[in-house]
Amino acid sequence: VATNATASKPDLRTAAPRGAVYFVAWTLVAVATTELQAAAQPEGGATAFGRLIRMSLASCWLWALYTPAILALSRRVRIDRTNWPRTISIHLGASSLATFLDVALMRAIAPYVNPGAPVTSTPLHVMFLRTLFLYSLCYFVIVALAHVSYYASLSYERDLRAGTLEGQLAEARLTALQGQ
Repeated sequence: VATNATASKPDLRTAAPRGAVYFVAWTLVAVATTELQAAAQPEGGATAFGRLIRMSLASCWLWALYTPAILALSRRVRIDRTNWPRTISIHLGASSLATFLDVALMRAIAPYVNPGAPVTSTPLHVMFLRTLFLYSLCYFVIVALAHVSYYASLSYERDLRAGTLEGQLAEARLTALQGQ
C-alpha cells in the first residue's frame, strides 16, 4: 500500500466548501442521468420525471457522502506501476462495497423517496450486479481525480524546488564571480 508522508491531511476549514462542491457535482450528475433516463422511456409507459429525479438525487447524494471516504482511501492507497495489482484489488473491493451500500440503502429508502411507487421484488444481489459496473466507473472516476490532483501537486512542488535550486545556483555563480 503506497502512502505518502508529504501528502497533506484534509484541512477542516475547507471541509464545508469541498462538501458543497461534492454536493453540487453529484446533483449535476443526478440531473444529467435523469434526463437520459427520461429520454429513454417509451412514450406510453414513461415513469414520471419527479420519481426519476428523486431517486437519482437520493443515490447521487449518497455518493456525495461517499466521496470524501473514497478520496481519503485514494490518498492512502495510491495506484502506481509498482503496486497496481494489489491496490486495484483494494479499490475494486471498495467500489463493490460502495455499490452494495448504495443499492441496499436505496432499496430501504425508496418507499420514503417515492411514496406510492411499486415496491421492487428484484433480489438485492441482482440489483447489486446490475449497478456494479456503472457505480464502479463512478468510483474509479473519483479515484482518478484524486490521482490527478496528487500528481499535479507533485509536479508543482518539483517545479518550485527546481526554481529554487536554479536561483541558488545563479546566486552561487554570482558569488563565485564576485570572489574572482
